[in-house]
Amino acid sequence: MNPRRIRGYSRAYFLDRDIQEVENYRLRRIRADQLACFHWAMHEPGGGVRRPVHVLDVGAGRGELSAMFALCGIPVTGLDPSPAAASLYERTLRVWAKAEPRLVGSITEVKDPPDTVIFCESLEHIPEDQFDEMWPRFVEWLTPYEGRLIIANWEANHPIQPDGTGWDHVRLVDDALYDRLAEGRTTVFRRGSHLVVDFR
Repeated sequence: MNPRRIRGYSRAYFLDRDIQEVENYRLRRIRADQLACFHWAMHEPGGGVRRPVHVLDVGAGRGELSAMFALCGIPVTGLDPSPAAASLYERTLRVWAKAEPRLVGSITEVKDPPDTVIFCESLEHIPEDQFDEMWPRFVEWLTPYEGRLIIANWEANHPIQPDGTGWDHVRLVDDALYDRLAEGRTTVFRRGSHLVVDFR
């Protein structure tokens, strides 16, 4: 695999190439898939309120989703190995959410076990072998909490095929993968590219 393809988990900064965008940074809007992730982190299927103990935002990118949790006073850690994304993430958390950013570049740097793990438009950017190394850690963290795994993309963008561009989609995300992640667990919501699973 081209090593340039594994620098980051967030799409826009996958190659740390948008340095000018860092300098001209503007936070313009929250995407629909980010709102979906926030909704499923904060609500139960029947409409009740759910308050996460600690959110891990995998492929955190610019930090919009993390900032939404920070604004609610919920501890959140971003995970993204991209240095360009780190600069944007820090600015979003400090300027928009008035919060101290917690961003790590590796799963081994996560200090507090999360009860909510979110992949918002990021799972397809993580090489399969790297995700397989992460997965046992997620299971270890989420099982005692009966925690929640949330995966979201644009709903019609499913399945996601590796496209070979070298900076975008590097792994297959399809129903077979979702079946494996949901096996033996409680599926809260599943449609198109959205999967929400409780570890109970």
